[in-house]
Amino acid sequence: MRSRVLMLVAMLLVCAQAHAEWHWGQVNALFHGYDGQTIVFSLAGWTRTNCTCYSPWPTYMCLDRTRTSFSQDYALLLAARKTGQKVQVNIDETSCKIIAIGEDDTH
Repeated sequence: MRSRVLMLVAMLLVCAQAHAEWHWGQVNALFHGYDGQTIVFSLAGWTRTNCTCYSPWPTYMCLDRTRTSFSQDYALLLAARKTGQKVQVNIDETSCKIIAIGEDDTH
């Protein structure tokens, strides 16, 4: 029974990772949504039209307010936008909601 549970957990982790990808570039847009709660952004060279994290703007990625690092994520985006620093973001490819974010010194 224990091996089945471990196998199920492993499969769920693999499935979750299969729907996420890393993207990198300069922050070329950073906005607060109409609701006053949502923060959306895009990266130079990144284009999508089917993001579901904030339906009024389906072409933007969204920060996840439930992340404990939300304030740090937002600060990183603000600083990157101001300085032109590239960032790396890992998003859920269905919703375009941030899973992970960091500075990008490699691209």
